[in-house]
Amino acid sequence: GFATAAGFAAGLFWIAGSFGINYQFEHKPLALLAINGGYHTAQYTLYGLILGLWH
Repeated sequence: GFATAAGFAAGLFWIAGSFGINYQFEHKPLALLAINGGYHTAQYTLYGLILGLWH
């Protein structure tokens, strides 16, 4: 539902986006961004799913 999509968007654009800016500055590999950003995107998606099912 909407909460799951909102959690996914927050994880992808705010969290992974912030990581992306930092990782570019620190010259970290893209694979590391995919792992860490993907983890947090999945985490926020799960938060949204739980909140969506709860309400």
